[in-house]
Amino acid sequence: MATLTPTLTLTSSDAGADALSLSVTDSLSIAGDIIRKRISTSDTSTKFFEADDFNKCYVYLKNLDGTDSIDIEVADAGNEFFHLAPGEFAFFPWDGTLDMFADASANTPALEIMIFEATA
Repeated sequence: MATLTPTLTLTSSDAGADALSLSVTDSLSIAGDIIRKRISTSDTSTKFFEADDFNKCYVYLKNLDGTDSIDIEVADAGNEFFHLAPGEFAFFPWDGTLDMFADASANTPALEIMIFEATA
């Protein structure tokens, strides 16, 4: 079993009336597959995560493009879950029960994907 230690740090001196300084860390048990890949997206939804291939996992996604955005969709193509602007990333837990798709706003921006399968 491996351990993954994600850390999120948010700081700002001008995002509100008070200065923001937040840092959280967790220790996640990883017992299954660790997959890292890049896919070229298009303006047609591309399935990159097959629900029945994984149990609970942690997912890291990053839009590697400098110009075009990528919509991340779940369940079936067309249901937008969130939007990754150029250079944006996301890290989140995933229960592995729904398929995930990527759909580019234009062209073929690259999406970096890492999946860390958790203990059951």
